Formats: sequence, structure tokens, C-alpha cells
Amino acid sequence: MLDAQGQYAAAEPLFQRALKIFEKQLGPGHPYTAHSLNNLAKLLHAQGQYAAAEPLCRRALEILEKQLGRAHPQVATGLNNLAALLDAQGQHAAAELLYRRALEIHEKQLGPDHPDTAESLNNLAVLLHDQGQYTAAEPLFRRALEIHEKQLGSDHPNTAQSLNNLAGLLHDQGQYAAAEPLYHRSLEIREKAYGPRSSGSRNNIRPRQISPQNRRFFGHWLARCRPKTAGFFHSVGATQGC
Repeated sequence: MLDAQGQYAAAEPLFQRALKIFEKQLGPGHPYTAHSLNNLAKLLHAQGQYAAAEPLCRRALEILEKQLGRAHPQVATGLNNLAALLDAQGQHAAAELLYRRALEIHEKQLGPDHPDTAESLNNLAVLLHDQGQYTAAEPLFRRALEIHEKQLGSDHPNTAQSLNNLAGLLHDQGQYAAAEPLYHRSLEIREKAYGPRSSGSRNNIRPRQISPQNRRFFGHWLARCRPKTAGFFHSVGATQGC
């Protein structure tokens, strides 16, 4: 709760205390200890303390692989967490390998149409997009959108995220006419879900520079949604949030 509100200084000692309790009561190799490590890593990541967060992420992943097996869905979440951290530090090649492994696990263990598979597709697609690999990113964004629409519904906020990300990719390729209706549809979903002036309809949206000749199509509102993952850190297990 406190970390979600940006109260990092208040949240950090609570996460550290929780970690000590799990380590003492359940042991340093228990999956719940891994969950607690991930939550603390999320907090540090959000504050840009990458050097402090990375060993926690790696330790959490090691625990999950040892206790649950290398192909477990929670391991995929741990891989996504570490990949997001590496990506934030500019280690794109290392992050891509982890994102691809997470996607492979989700597809194999949960199925090609599972929402978690869509999130893995989205994470990888954003990484590729940010590196200018538009041709490789586009089918991943489209597949993630298809899964979200099918599994969660056409008015779900995750569908809005997928629409925004695909629109951003098309926009960056100069396909403005194709991007515009996707942006508007995404905004309509968010306003319907959160209200036109709520933070939910604007959060996780990064302003994007729009050329003057195209500003009349997009206006100041339209932007690209950051994904989960470049934008979010997922917790593993019962305590969601990392």
C-alpha cells in the first residue's frame, strides 16, 4: 500500500522486517522468502537503486528455480522481474534472453492464450520496440492484444494497455492513420474504467513527442503506455506487487 502511494521511505523498513521474519521462520530458501525479496527489490527498483535491487532479484529467482523447478510459472515471473531491472540499466541483450525464457515458460505451462503469456509477449515487444526492432515487435504486440481481448474482454484496462502499445509502435513507424483509432479506443476504455480525470486513466502513460504536422491528429493526450513490465515489477506468489 505505502509503496503504491510512493511512500518509499515508510515502506522500506516494513519490507525489510517482513523479509527477516520469513528468513527466520521459514528459512532463507523458502518461496515466501523469495516473494519478500521480490517486494523489497521492487521498492528499490522504483527508486532507481538498481545495484541494491539486482542481487535481491537474483536470489529470489535462484530460490524459486530450486524450490519450484526451472519451468514453473512463478519462475517466469521472477525472470520478468530481473529482465525489467536489467533493461532499466541498459543491459538489453541480457534482458531479452530472460524475457524470451519467461515467454517460453508461460506458453508451455499456461498455454499460448493465457493472460500471463500476453504480458510476457508485451514485455518482450516493448524491449524490441525501444531498440527500434519494429518488425519483430509488431506481431508480439498484436498477439498480446488478441489474447487480452479474447480472455479479458474488449473493455479491460489490459486491453487498453495493449492498444496503446501497438498504437505507439505504429506511430513510430509513421503509420499515423492506423495508430489514431487505437489511441482513442484505449483512452475510451481507461476513462470508462477509471473516470476521465482519475489517475488510472493517465497513469503509466509517457508523453510522446508528436510532430507539429501530426499534432492535429493526436493532440496532447495521446501517448504510449509503458508495459508491465518496463513499467511494472511483478511479485511472485501471494503478495502481488513486485
